[in-house]
Amino acid sequence: MRTITHVYKPKDGKMIRVILALDNGKISKVVFAGDFFIDPPEKIKELENTLNGKGIEEALHLIETLLGEKVNLIGCSIEDFKKALHEAYTKSRA
Repeated sequence: MRTITHVYKPKDGKMIRVILALDNGKISKVVFAGDFFIDPPEKIKELENTLNGKGIEEALHLIETLLGEKVNLIGCSIEDFKKALHEAYTKSRA
């Protein structure tokens, strides 16, 4: 299992730090941190827990689904979360 940290900074947005551990190509642990805001705040932990055990394509779809449900993002977008995770995944496979 390999763990990496990746920082994604969208243009005109807030930084998203992704700590990602993979096991056989599946997410075994992911943590999102940064200077963005999410309301309700417990959605970030729900997202992290939901992504465990998933492959990258399913995880990207779940980000869209979970963050699109009555969540207010300030300083970033759903696309920013997807890009941050995808870049971290790509970096971990290199």
